Amino acid sequence: MKEMQEELIETEKGRLALYRLKAGSIAAVSDLLDLIVNCPTDTLFIEKDALTKGFYELQTCIAGEFVQKGLMSLTKTVNVRK
Repeated sequence: MKEMQEELIETEKGRLALYRLKAGSIAAVSDLLDLIVNCPTDTLFIEKDALTKGFYELQTCIAGEFVQKGLMSLTKTVNVRK
C-alpha cells in the first residue's frame, strides 16, 4: 500500500501496530485484508480517514463483504479510530 506509515507500539498486553495511511487508501476489501494479513502483530489500528468514504454505505457492500470474508477466519483484532 502506498504512503503508509507503520508504528509498532509495546503495551502491557503485547505489541500493536498503528497504520497511518493516505485518506481513502482502503477502497476495497482486498486492501484491508492485505493490511491485516501482513501485519506483524495481533492487534492493529487504522485511522478512519484511511477507509474510502463509501466503506460503511450499504450500497457499496464493502463493510459487509469484509465481515463475511475476513472476520470469520481472522485471529487479529482490527480497530478503527477517529
